[in-house]
Amino acid sequence: LQHGLAALAVFARSYGADHPHVGRILNLVGAVYFDSHDYVRARDFFERALANSLQTLGPDHPTVAIRLNNLALVYEQEGRFEEALAAQRRALAIEEAAYGGDHPQIAIGYSNLGILLRSAGKLADGYQAHLRSVAISEATMEADNPDLGVSIAEMADSLADLGRYQEALEAHRRGHAILEKAVGADHDWTLSARLGSARDLLEFRRAPYGRGR
Repeated sequence: LQHGLAALAVFARSYGADHPHVGRILNLVGAVYFDSHDYVRARDFFERALANSLQTLGPDHPTVAIRLNNLALVYEQEGRFEEALAAQRRALAIEEAAYGGDHPQIAIGYSNLGILLRSAGKLADGYQAHLRSVAISEATMEADNPDLGVSIAEMADSLADLGRYQEALEAHRRGHAILEKAVGADHDWTLSARLGSARDLLEFRRAPYGRGR
C-alpha cells in the first residue's frame, strides 16, 4: 500500500493529476484497500480513478467500464445494490458498444451482472444474466476454456438459488469437467464447482418429488 501511495505521488508530480497513468495507480491503490476490506477508502480511490478515466479517456472507453465494475464491487459490499447494479449495467453497455454483443468480455460482464443481481435478491433476473453469459461463452470460446467452465458453474449456482437442483447438478458437473481439464483438479475454481455439485445433489435428494425438474 505504501509503495502504491508513493507511486501515486510520483506519477502525479511527473505527469500531472489528469493523466491516464495516475488513473491506473488510483485504481491499484483502491484494489489494495478493497482486498483489505476497507471499502470506504476503496470507494474513494475507485471514484477518483473513474473521474480520471472519464476525463482523460472519455465516457465510452473500455477502461471506464473497468472502473465502474470496481465501483460496483464496493457498492455491493456496502449493501448499496441499486447503485451497484447501475454501475454494472453502465459498464456492460460500454463494453457491448466497444466489443459487440458476442465477445468473451461481454460474457464475463453478464456473469458479473448475474452475481450482483443474485446478491440483490433478484434471483430470476440473475439466472437470465447467467444464461446469457453461458450462451455467449459457448459461441465465442473453445470447449475447454476455463472461463466457459466458470460461466456454467455460476449459472449452476443460480439454478440452485431457484431450487432447480437437478438442473444445477447437471450444470455443475459440466462446469467441473471443463475446469478439471483446463486448470486441474486442485484449482480453486474446480474445487468450487465440485462443492456445488455435492451441495446440489444433497438438496435434490432432500427436495419433494419432482422439484427442480
